Amino acid sequence: MSGPATSRPSAHARRRDALAVAADTDALVARLAEAGHADASARWRRHHGRFHGGTDTWATVVLESPVAPMLHVRLVGTDGIDVTTFPDDPGLPGLAAALEGLDDTRIVRYRPGQRCTLAGSSDGVTRFVKVAADAGRIHDVATRIWQGHRSGGAR
Repeated sequence: MSGPATSRPSAHARRRDALAVAADTDALVARLAEAGHADASARWRRHHGRFHGGTDTWATVVLESPVAPMLHVRLVGTDGIDVTTFPDDPGLPGLAAALEGLDDTRIVRYRPGQRCTLAGSSDGVTRFVKVAADAGRIHDVATRIWQGHRSGGAR
């Protein structure tokens, strides 16, 4: 006869304390400030947050402040934090170039490593620019759709 069955706690249960910090913007900023990544006196707000579950990077949070650069925070392992300052997202290498081409830029939507929509002006005209990790594929699809439309294939 065997002893009582033991089960491994879920990903949520194993990271309960860390999830509480990640869910509380003030607590997360305090932890980032302790590590030298953020100015605790800046008024931070959560721009984006996502729980990934079983992956090494189990959560991402994007924080923004009117007086400091936007921060992309990756929560890794049991209690590690990896911080990237916007626009230095390695998954979006075209982001810096897009920002250089716009004046009065604001971030409309940012999903780290995936895509970013920017609004700004260029030559006095308001423009929206989308930067994506798979931009080449998106451009190819859009080109084929436009060519099909021009040839009468799409109505």
